[in-house]
Amino acid sequence: MILGDPKRRLTLFNEVRQQYIIDRHLVSFEAILNYYETGKLIAPSIYEPIIFYNELKYFQIDSKTVEHFYATRIHDELTVFYRIIPRNRFLRYIWIALEYNDYSFLTQTVSLKSFIFKITK
Repeated sequence: MILGDPKRRLTLFNEVRQQYIIDRHLVSFEAILNYYETGKLIAPSIYEPIIFYNELKYFQIDSKTVEHFYATRIHDELTVFYRIIPRNRFLRYIWIALEYNDYSFLTQTVSLKSFIFKITK
């Protein structure tokens, strides 16, 4: 577990605020926190399972649970559906920015501009 490792835990501590700051995918974090509280892993359904899988690995959830999640949610999806990411660096950046808009500063900026534009009309 991430918080069980003192060296890793120190990297999350903010001296100024005197608190731990875990800057990760919010919806996944809530599901992982729920797993620690209840023992039941309920993956968020609004995001791609691979995002949640990466968060499970980051928080070092027990390997049996992670393997089960991979086998039931990701393996089947990857064999049926896969995406071809552009090789061109610029096009790849645009693709990722538009596909994963909650992670991208670019798409958040575009969304904010379009929101402001709609308000001002």
